[in-house]
Amino acid sequence: MTLNKDFLRGRTLIKFFVLSGAIALFMIHALMIQILTINLVTRKRRTLRNIQRYSRFALKVMGVKVRWEKLPNSKDLGSNGLVVSNHLSYLDLLVLASKSPSIFVTSVDMGKVFFLGTMAALAGGLFVERRHRERLKFDIHQIEEALRLGFDVTLFPEGTSSNGAGVLPFKRSLLAAAINTKVPIKPITLKYLEIAAEPMSPENRDIVCWYGKMPFASHFYRLLTVDSVTVRVFLHPEVQYQEGVSIHPLADKLHQLISTEYLESVDQTNEVSVNAMAF
Repeated sequence: MTLNKDFLRGRTLIKFFVLSGAIALFMIHALMIQILTINLVTRKRRTLRNIQRYSRFALKVMGVKVRWEKLPNSKDLGSNGLVVSNHLSYLDLLVLASKSPSIFVTSVDMGKVFFLGTMAALAGGLFVERRHRERLKFDIHQIEEALRLGFDVTLFPEGTSSNGAGVLPFKRSLLAAAINTKVPIKPITLKYLEIAAEPMSPENRDIVCWYGKMPFASHFYRLLTVDSVTVRVFLHPEVQYQEGVSIHPLADKLHQLISTEYLESVDQTNEVSVNAMAF
């Protein structure tokens, strides 16, 4: 038993130091891109490719296996549009960024968090404040600007992360950016299936799900103790712009698509917990 604990502790520490080194290199590369690239659009594209490379490496070190699935009429990520996904953990960002470069929408609260805020800024995140309507026009505008420049923008319309029991109601306002720019919306259902080769359940899901007032450091270290995580990412068909579309039925349609796919194999009786500090 002692040998097993020593082995587990040693493996976890190796992961931690390897990832710490990768984070340091990422930050150096990100700063070099900021300093050496004059053109703002080129700088953003190089930043997003940098994130993609390091996300793939981090997932490999952490033992996260991603299963990408789609319908025959679903398109891969990478073309200009607004990606809309449910939200469970900071791992979601690595999973989605590993597939295709995208600008993530994050909260101003996250921007103030030590380390995570710095990483989000270096990753080119767009910081929004959902609680103050006076900032709404500015927040929508910055998303529109990124979409008009041809970037994918990823939005978690729940506005927070949950404990994995279901998909929280969507906050609709930022979806206006897709309507105003007439770009397609790309709905995604993200679901963690297995943790350490065991099906995700109420007993083990907190190893992956990060919500409420969970401290980041201790949660991240606990996540490193497991040898594998399997996540399924389902790409729904794109929702194309339609003249005269209203934001309310659009948000309802997106929520139904994502939540129905998510709840197929999840116990719907589990209570959904809300994260007070959202991405």
